[in-house]
Amino acid sequence: MSSLSCQFGRVGALSARRCLPSTGKRLLMRAMIMASALAVAVRGQRVHPSAPKWCPHLMASAGSSAHHDLLEYCGYLVKAHSMGLEKSAIVVDVGTDQGTEALTSRGFGHPVITFECRGSQAQRLLRSPWFNNDTGLRLVHACVTDHAGLGSLHRAVDSSSMLESSIQNPGAAWKANRERRAGEGIEPVPVMRLDSALDARSFEALGWSGLAGRRIGFLKLDVQGVEKTVLRGAVETLRRHRPFIAFEYTLLPESDRNGTTLINEVLRNAFHGGGHRRVHYSCECGRNDCFCHAPWA
Repeated sequence: MSSLSCQFGRVGALSARRCLPSTGKRLLMRAMIMASALAVAVRGQRVHPSAPKWCPHLMASAGSSAHHDLLEYCGYLVKAHSMGLEKSAIVVDVGTDQGTEALTSRGFGHPVITFECRGSQAQRLLRSPWFNNDTGLRLVHACVTDHAGLGSLHRAVDSSSMLESSIQNPGAAWKANRERRAGEGIEPVPVMRLDSALDARSFEALGWSGLAGRRIGFLKLDVQGVEKTVLRGAVETLRRHRPFIAFEYTLLPESDRNGTTLINEVLRNAFHGGGHRRVHYSCECGRNDCFCHAPWA
């Protein structure tokens, strides 16, 4: 099991807490967890000017495709609320990108932990005027997977992936070529398991000791084809907290595109046919995404 240890430092012009993942044997490589968050942007210009009444905290996003994706995410969050998700529950956002899902979740009142692989993007988000001293959001510079250590991120701007084959499709290949020409084809990155990143010691390092033990209520995955790997590193979180899950499946192998089968297979394999029986996920999958839930008592 890993934990997070912290020291104080500066990132650009911002004070930040540097948190380093570690294990008892100190085999876990450095990751920077940036204690940061949005300004109360839900009252400012970052809220989309035509946000629907059912999603009043919808953040502004760049382009119609991103706007559609964010509307879909907000719909999943609203549906989770109708199914019993409390606003005090923690949202875990794996794949920060522009931060719009994290900020939209904060608008609903959820504490949010968000993970961003790309170091430059994590730094850029910290310099954004929308990220300052809200104690309800934490940005973690690390990739999430099923082990701890150091990994390789295959760069392709917003389509970057831990899986090289994911950046070879036509929609991502031109982005990857641009990164290679800039000398940034592969980026060494710290990698973490969600089960470790969400344990009590990590919450203490984040300055969130008071939230340790609170329900992890919603898990959003945007990880460009490594969703199954992320879930394998989160089996205890799924078993204990049974979060609602939203993820895109288009880069997964055909055999893994049924969300119900995917999640329950991960749980069955992890617990060797035992404790997984107490948790059974059901998923509703659309053209690109799945929304999944398990009974919570």
